[in-house]
Amino acid sequence: MNSAFPLDYSYLNQHTLREPLVFSGRGLYAGQQISMSVLPGEPDAGYRFDRSDLAPAQPQVLARWDSVMDAGASLTIGNSGGVKIRAVEHILAALFARGVDNARIVLNGPEVPAIEGNAAAFCALIDKIGTLEQAAPRRAIGISRPMSIRDGDEFAAFNPGFEPWCDIELEPTGPFAERRVISMPAISSPVISPQRRSLGIMADLALLGAYFIGYFSSSARDHALNDILRKCLMLDEDNHFHTSLETVYADWWQALAGTVNKCRH
Repeated sequence: MNSAFPLDYSYLNQHTLREPLVFSGRGLYAGQQISMSVLPGEPDAGYRFDRSDLAPAQPQVLARWDSVMDAGASLTIGNSGGVKIRAVEHILAALFARGVDNARIVLNGPEVPAIEGNAAAFCALIDKIGTLEQAAPRRAIGISRPMSIRDGDEFAAFNPGFEPWCDIELEPTGPFAERRVISMPAISSPVISPQRRSLGIMADLALLGAYFIGYFSSSARDHALNDILRKCLMLDEDNHFHTSLETVYADWWQALAGTVNKCRH
């Protein structure tokens, strides 16, 4: 049986880091040396960035769909006070892909430092320390109706479904290569591919603020088209509904049992 749901009931609850992670590196855009600590977060806190260099206020920026200020080759988030943080895509992708729902990210500069230039390095460090289950159910956002957006030969789409799933169309890697599609669960899993595009999609999904339930497909080369689709989904309440992963899991098993019964008769 091929399913997005792991055979481990602990994934129905939220998780945070088992212990803090500390990074140091140079930012790709401002070029300054930046230190960053990724700390365990409280249940339902989500991903929160703190700018320690802007003392004494140390303003916070929540990583959510409505805090995205710029989406292109990289992602920039900000708050109503004008505080921005650039290049958040790699750390968000790693946290989401490794099942970390809540984390406080403290940094002393305007961007996330580059660690080997991709999210795979962050994933490896999270794998090393592990995660901790929390006593709070994982939130989920269901897709109520099909919706899609296209720009030239690029597209992105959400469709209703019983489980979180992604189809990511990849660019050809050579003059004679063809486009190929990676299909994978859009849920925390240690088996999510470290391929650059698949982890980039994880950053886009992390900004929903909850797991999505349905099918997501995209051929977008950067974050811009996915950002537009994400905002269209969240701004119209007819496009989505709020639930929990536990409820979705129960509905999925009920639907599966119904299918099995029909096959037997």
